[in-house]
Amino acid sequence: MEKNRLRVLLADDERLARETMRDYLPWEKMGMEDPVCVENGELALDYLCTHPVDIFIMDIRMPVMDGMKLLEEIGRRNLEILIIVLSAYDQFEYARKAIQSRRVFEYVLKPIKRKDFCRILEKAASEITRTRGMRREEDLAPRLNRLYQEYMACVRHYQTDDALALLKAGLEGEAGLEIPENLEMLRQFLVFLYTEMQLMVLQQPSAVLAGRGAHEKACMDGLRLIGSSTASGNLLEHFTQAVRALVPYLEPGSRENVSKTSAVIRHCLEEIQKHYTERDFSLYRLAEGMQINANYLSSQFKREMETGFVEYISILRVRLAQQLLKDMRYRTNEVASLVGFDNPKYFSRVFKKMTGILPSEYRSRIREYANIGNGAADQKECKEPDF
Repeated sequence: MEKNRLRVLLADDERLARETMRDYLPWEKMGMEDPVCVENGELALDYLCTHPVDIFIMDIRMPVMDGMKLLEEIGRRNLEILIIVLSAYDQFEYARKAIQSRRVFEYVLKPIKRKDFCRILEKAASEITRTRGMRREEDLAPRLNRLYQEYMACVRHYQTDDALALLKAGLEGEAGLEIPENLEMLRQFLVFLYTEMQLMVLQQPSAVLAGRGAHEKACMDGLRLIGSSTASGNLLEHFTQAVRALVPYLEPGSRENVSKTSAVIRHCLEEIQKHYTERDFSLYRLAEGMQINANYLSSQFKREMETGFVEYISILRVRLAQQLLKDMRYRTNEVASLVGFDNPKYFSRVFKKMTGILPSEYRSRIREYANIGNGAADQKECKEPDF
């Protein structure tokens, strides 16, 4: 039998009813195994206590142990199964008590048409899938938290290759963690990790980064790359590529070849760091303050920093915005103003151009994983008998 099929137990004292349900319902098509059938409540309880069951279909009135007593025993043993109760029209009191037990997913009056019963079973299967998905996410959070802690510990000790190997093993199941079926969930986790690494780059001494203006662009290009991935394997590959682009700005051994920046550009960078969040800050204002020709400053800046002045300022502002968006006290409009943008819509356009996503989307992803750092049948018509 296929591994992921739902397991079904059917308890009914009427042999014809059991065999009709077993033989005339499209169990395989609904993603279920053929049901195991028993004829009374006692046998059903014995089976439930010794075998895994996902869906339990039971008649409310059976010999040896009736349905109500069986529901009590299931509750007392805390058996986690989805229960569908079958009953005749003249058993209203049983129906009322079964529903009040709050352990019954659906109460079905006999007889019921095949297509209607299939619809109920499909609804039950969907509920099981939904519940398992929620539990999977709950179970995943502490494991992702551990993976986050181990990954960042390697990064902080400049062991990027070890960090990436650990992450790959964890996400691919080699360390007991399966890749989440939800691509967006995995993307959010990797965006969170990458953002943490970006902040580490920002904390590097300015002298180290002075001759490497491209480091800001590398950070944004990496975030865009992660955001563009369309499959889990592709996503992990892009994350690895983005991280490796940050290595020269994180690891001491990579700093030996830092290019020498001219005194003019070093002074320019110092002024930018002081004033880039001011709304009226511009190349012309900077050139005027430095008493230098604006066109010359622009070309010199681009030649040494490997990026244009306006783009460099935008990158700095978006990087700061990323940090501020992690603080839920600030609204997006307030963040735009704090980093130097007059127009929130323009800020959103620039942010999306740099990162591939809107500020609201970025905040949503960070919020999703903020806790990690604090440690994710088309049935055919038929003329078979009713049940």
